[in-house]
Amino acid sequence: MLNTQNTQEPIELVAFNIIMDDLALPDGTTHSSLLGGGGPQTAFGMRLWSDQVGIFASVGEDLPQNAWTWLRGAGINTRGLLFRGEQTLRARQQIEPDGQRAQTWLVPQEVIQTHFNRSAGMLPPFYRTARGFHLGIHAEEPDWDFIRSLRKLGVCLSLETFRPTAQTLPEPHLARLLKEADIFSCNLHEGRAMTGLEDPLEILRGLLALGGRVVSLRMGAEGSLAVLAQEGKAYRFAAYPATVVDALGAGNAYCGGFLSGWLDHDSMREAGARGAAAASFLIEQIGLPTWKQSLKQEARRRADYILEKVEEIPL
Repeated sequence: MLNTQNTQEPIELVAFNIIMDDLALPDGTTHSSLLGGGGPQTAFGMRLWSDQVGIFASVGEDLPQNAWTWLRGAGINTRGLLFRGEQTLRARQQIEPDGQRAQTWLVPQEVIQTHFNRSAGMLPPFYRTARGFHLGIHAEEPDWDFIRSLRKLGVCLSLETFRPTAQTLPEPHLARLLKEADIFSCNLHEGRAMTGLEDPLEILRGLLALGGRVVSLRMGAEGSLAVLAQEGKAYRFAAYPATVVDALGAGNAYCGGFLSGWLDHDSMREAGARGAAAASFLIEQIGLPTWKQSLKQEARRRADYILEKVEEIPL
């Protein structure tokens, strides 16, 4: 059944997926039952710039109170939560010393299959007219049926890979992914793994050559790069100088901010600055930041700081 919280107000931006995470850090410390899965982090990045953000996810009846508290406190519309079964998706996220993440599921395979059996027809009707969707995917095995069902709605679709591939992707496979995405984003590790290229600019050139339209490459402390196919140049965005506590979810927040900037201004500069600003909030604590309205003003200040430092690089 669909969740009945929130009014059916117009929704501009939609994020996907909820997983409750147990986080294990390289120093051996652990944090249990954190709201994760990429969707809430993406929604946070969107929420910094829009008051009309929704989340679509299949969850269990055991979705904990801390998840509800954060979503409602942040003003995220939860009419897109679909309750199926008793168990919410849960996973262990092991952060390695090099910053890479290894995920281990903590629920049975049948629970995973149930929650990822989805289509655009399951979205509330007022989500289907949003301006933009952002979806995390496994680049090797994307859910093509779900992606196609979202594309049929005519909404700007942003796709983000969220783990490195085991090997270089065949060009037809990667070209198909890029064709489905209005915006495509990956981090440097993922970009290297799927293209077989090392240099960040070469990765971007390769993705453009295979049909990428708007592509962003996230590089952690080195900032990010973004390209628009017809411009022939890349934009380099500095990372905002925030204290890093935990980087999990920063890429999701980046993509949420990036999508909002692109839709609001049709501008690579504004998209990248919003993305980098949104990511900076996620790294400053374990889990999601506590929502307060003043974050929107601080996000604008951080984005303006980043805008002052944008570099343009010929491709």
